[in-house]
Amino acid sequence: TRVAEAWRGSVSDDYSLTNAVRDAGYKIEFVPECLVPSLSDVDARSFFEFSTRQLIITRVYAPRLWKIAALGHMFYCAALLLGVGSWVASLATGEPGVHFLTLSLLLLGLAAIRGLLRLIAVMELLPEWRDTLLAYAWAWTLLAPIVPFVYLYNSVVAAFTRRIRWRG
Repeated sequence: TRVAEAWRGSVSDDYSLTNAVRDAGYKIEFVPECLVPSLSDVDARSFFEFSTRQLIITRVYAPRLWKIAALGHMFYCAALLLGVGSWVASLATGEPGVHFLTLSLLLLGLAAIRGLLRLIAVMELLPEWRDTLLAYAWAWTLLAPIVPFVYLYNSVVAAFTRRIRWRG
């Protein structure tokens, strides 16, 4: 009954259910076996619309989580840009600056490794999807280092609006 009440007028069934469960004194645990693939063809515009909508909804239903995520992505992006900027500045001044580039590449490498570890974990959980997942292995690894920039963009947009566009 409380769940039905929580869903009434809600935009996010996930967050409403989460809040209702927590308000009832229970907790939610991730069960890897419940992972479900969701494939769809998207272009850049629909991807940014979707990802921004998710962060706007998070800001409304879980503002603390939104703030922590925005801050974490801001630090990652700032560290990477500062490292690359410092390396470029050192090149311009003739000062040694390879350490700036090395640290920046390390940050990118760690993000790519995180993406690869996620791919491996999902392949273990969904062995029947192995071939499909492997076809996109490049995305899991090469795009992982730029994901925080996407989330930072989404977070900034979410900071200034509560209006969403639902699938067109």
